[in-house]
Amino acid sequence: MGLIQGTVPQESIAHAVNKACLSRFLPSLARASLEKSLANCSIQDTPDPAEHTRNHSCAVKDGVLTIGNVSAPIYNSNEKIKVPDVLFYDNPQHMMVMEDMLKDFLLGEHLLLVGNQGVGKNKIVDRFLHLLNRPREYLQLHRDTTVQTLTLQPSVRDGIITYEDSPL
Repeated sequence: MGLIQGTVPQESIAHAVNKACLSRFLPSLARASLEKSLANCSIQDTPDPAEHTRNHSCAVKDGVLTIGNVSAPIYNSNEKIKVPDVLFYDNPQHMMVMEDMLKDFLLGEHLLLVGNQGVGKNKIVDRFLHLLNRPREYLQLHRDTTVQTLTLQPSVRDGIITYEDSPL
């Protein structure tokens, strides 16, 4: 998938690095090492005064989705039946997550939401896809799923097991 045209607001380098490294979840020693490396490169995280007054709204107008300060064109889906439409109540925390998702989506990045069971990951994804008018393909994983089982598909040919790329 190529890049999709949209608008993404600027953010500090320190904030982007910390977010990409998931520094909030790092052990204290690793987090301290990251902070030291950033300081050695003269990259400091300064609080953004606009952060507290950020717009956490969502709007679709003239074929453009805007979440917070990020905008992207709405997709023209041929598979309307696969576009999710769920009951969803917008709240600032979910809007911030979807704004970050939209930033990454516009950059052509793959998205992975990680969290405890029951925190609303599927609801957020369904709402995100609904707003973008994109179809959802559902893939069920289990505790024994590995990267290899996701990317390779075993098959038997002439009594020999061969591995081919999976449809994923």
